[in-house]
Amino acid sequence: MNIKPSLLFQGEKPLSRRATLILLALSGLATGLAVTFSVGILEWLSLIPMMYVLLRLCCAEAAADEDTPPLRLRRVYAMGLYFFLCYYLVCFHWFLYMYPLEFTGLDRPAALFVVLFAWWGLSLLQALGAALVFVAFVALTRHTPLLRRLPLLQVVLLPVLWVILEWSQTIGWAGVPWGRLALGQVDTPVLLQISSLIGSYGVSFAVLLVNAALAYALIRERSARVCYAIVASTLAVLLVGGIVLQAVDTAVREQEDTARVKVAAIQGNIGSADKWDMTAKQAWRIYMRLTEEAAQEGAELIVWPETAIPTTLANRAAMIEEITTLAYDYGVCVMIGTFTESESGELYNSVVTVLADGTFSDTVYSKRHLVPFGEYVPLRSLIMAVAPALGQLSQFTDALSPGEQPAVCTTDFGRVGSLICFDSIYEALALDSVRHGAQLLAVSTNDSWFFDSAAVHMHNAQAQLRAAETGRYIVRAANTGVSSVITSRGEIVDLLPALEEGVLYGEVTLCDRTTPYTRTGNVLIVLCIGCVVALFGCAVAARIGKVKNKE
Repeated sequence: MNIKPSLLFQGEKPLSRRATLILLALSGLATGLAVTFSVGILEWLSLIPMMYVLLRLCCAEAAADEDTPPLRLRRVYAMGLYFFLCYYLVCFHWFLYMYPLEFTGLDRPAALFVVLFAWWGLSLLQALGAALVFVAFVALTRHTPLLRRLPLLQVVLLPVLWVILEWSQTIGWAGVPWGRLALGQVDTPVLLQISSLIGSYGVSFAVLLVNAALAYALIRERSARVCYAIVASTLAVLLVGGIVLQAVDTAVREQEDTARVKVAAIQGNIGSADKWDMTAKQAWRIYMRLTEEAAQEGAELIVWPETAIPTTLANRAAMIEEITTLAYDYGVCVMIGTFTESESGELYNSVVTVLADGTFSDTVYSKRHLVPFGEYVPLRSLIMAVAPALGQLSQFTDALSPGEQPAVCTTDFGRVGSLICFDSIYEALALDSVRHGAQLLAVSTNDSWFFDSAAVHMHNAQAQLRAAETGRYIVRAANTGVSSVITSRGEIVDLLPALEEGVLYGEVTLCDRTTPYTRTGNVLIVLCIGCVVALFGCAVAARIGKVKNKE
């Protein structure tokens, strides 16, 4: 067999099936743990086994003679499905904590079915699409002459395809960007600063590039030095860039004459299992007591959790009078998570704001990205026919309606943009709020379904990404926790643990400056898609050229 020098690598045979399965499972599970529990250091190594499998497969095919048939793409897809299923099963393991779903009224066997179906179903749904990354990588590597002549480019192709995957998961009801790799780095604020330039996808890209380069170094000894240089330069850019960005941010903020605002996040510790059992008046009393406590402590902005009051306030004159009087007496602004109803009868999950002069703001924010099966049932007829217990999981007889506007609220101290629960995991919604003038972001959420599982901390980590991307402080109030105050760099100032009643205080700075990412958006994704389209075009052109040569 005649092997070109540029295609020499360590181990010319593909890995055995057993070794492939072990490496893919190890990589998927370890990466899932790194993302779920923010084990940043692990994430820089956990993807090496998976990338080693893919890169070695492509190298083996490139070195094989023409009589050796390549691995069928359906087998490649199965490998990807296996890896991503391992990954997402860890990322979504917190579904198990929701059992026995007491707040739904389901009996225990039905609740067990729903929990297991949701855990495996959502993991499989995500894996089915994600597995196409494997297929695209192998197919492009096989049929693109440039990737065959310069195989080191494969190190970049893998991160390109992955970040496109992460972005694609923000599209449609089935897209849930819960397991993006940047979550593993939220406890390393210096590295997280690249998010202000090119978004959290840039962090994911850097993590993937390092893993791919190290995996390639294990396969091609001749290219090891180049791979190590890629790793060193990537980490250097992240560290030095993060330090410089932090220094510039500090210097600019010191020059700005921006007053700090004292904020309070109210955590009533009323879970989903209790919310619908107690009366609205009982919940109101708890939140009013905590709100008055916060007002007495000098809070200027008080944020309540999502649907803290599980009803509409429109016809509750006594509640309206009490909260407006409190706001006026203390000169405080209160953002209340509740329901609102349109004139045509549509129900919304909203945040209404009582201003410091004792009046309600005309600006009402309604949740823009509703939770499938929680607030509405997608494909309802099909779901009710296939899995009626899952269709009954929604807490509402009639589906909630989504909001359509960022609805930034103007207060005495500045402009506040709201995000409700699921909204905060979609960067486009936070960007939209900031582009419409939000100087501060307030997140009202209900994470009580997850008790004190990893899910509450993963959800809070998503808010850290939004803060770093937009350069905005975030006040986050959760029904049962965790509630937090997050700086414009994505650092947690303070946090109120889960399953505790209380008030979390903090000081925030309102900001008019916008980050490069806020202005330009997902340029990185556009570039990545452009690269893939160009490579696909090269592959098609090469294919046409071969056909013509045969003729």
